[in-house]
Amino acid sequence: MRSRALVVSSLGVLLLFPGCGGGGSNPAPPPPPPPPPPALLLATSSLPNAVVAQIYLASLVASGGTPPYSWTATGTPQGLTVDALGNIMGRAVASGSASLNVQVKDSGSPAQTAKGTVSLTIEASLPLAAQTSVLPKAAVGRVYNAGLAAIGGTPPYAWTLGSGTLPAGLTLDSRGLISGTPLVTAVGTVSLSFVVTDSGSPAQTSSASLNLIVTQPLGRNDSIATATLITNGTSNASISPHSDPSSTGPDSDYYKLTANPAATVNVEIFAARLFPPSPLDSVIEILDGTGKRFTTCKDPIQAFLVPPAVIDPNPNDFNDTCINDDDPNTNTTDSSLGFQVPGTSGGPPVTFYVHVFDWRGDARPDMLYQIQISGAN
Repeated sequence: MRSRALVVSSLGVLLLFPGCGGGGSNPAPPPPPPPPPPALLLATSSLPNAVVAQIYLASLVASGGTPPYSWTATGTPQGLTVDALGNIMGRAVASGSASLNVQVKDSGSPAQTAKGTVSLTIEASLPLAAQTSVLPKAAVGRVYNAGLAAIGGTPPYAWTLGSGTLPAGLTLDSRGLISGTPLVTAVGTVSLSFVVTDSGSPAQTSSASLNLIVTQPLGRNDSIATATLITNGTSNASISPHSDPSSTGPDSDYYKLTANPAATVNVEIFAARLFPPSPLDSVIEILDGTGKRFTTCKDPIQAFLVPPAVIDPNPNDFNDTCINDDDPNTNTTDSSLGFQVPGTSGGPPVTFYVHVFDWRGDARPDMLYQIQISGAN
């Protein structure tokens, strides 16, 4: 119950004051409100330069406010767009300077907005230039595919034949792909001029003068006895199931080479890295005349092995068995080997054989490849 206190004043009057009983206390004051978020600001005033026809990606930046932010913009150059996350992407169509009117909105309640102008310079595209300098050889009766390449200008490009006549059986499409199967009448070398035109306005053009060599086919070189003699350079071939009564299994190719003792010979297969890519999953091995693998190779996969695989303590030495499936350095299924020719320097040339086959044992007409040799005689 509540109590009262009696006090006599200086005037002799008895004053009665209410008291507080029962041990009660005053309630705690409420906590202070949280501070408001900092002001939302547009932090981007200019963007990295873009180049006409080249892929462009940049991001707008804001600070303060309450993330996440949402973005809108007007005045974006043709070919470029701005999404709600503030990413600017696309391919600019024309060169020049642009001012984007940008607005950013935060997620606060109430929401804050910030506006500003962001500058962007679009540079003219690089001059159009044909890039292809050499065409791979073609062989009669073998499927051929070779692509022409260009840089600069405004993609997409259109290719035409400027001068010369393609070998019988081959055609050129507007993408720059030379394809077909050369006929026997096409054997020889032809000089050709190819013209590439871009999609700019005005359009740019560039040309490339190239020789295309058509040879007789290598034939079915599916044994050491029928191996094809080759030397340094690049040769075109295919793992294809041509009819051959003497063969009972899928096609594989053997090549005969010679090199000086102690020389280093590099063998590399291009299949997955061709344009267009070949489905061949190549394997190569280097053999002596009896079909036995040499053991003086540097297998590129050794440097990439991790436990529980058996680790080669000296992966750069020429002490591996001469067989390779994939070369991890290429990030493809193409194969390569470095081969140290047995013997003492100054001795007579050593004959050896490179065997190329598909990892799955397949054989198809479209399993095209190039074999590249260096360091041989």
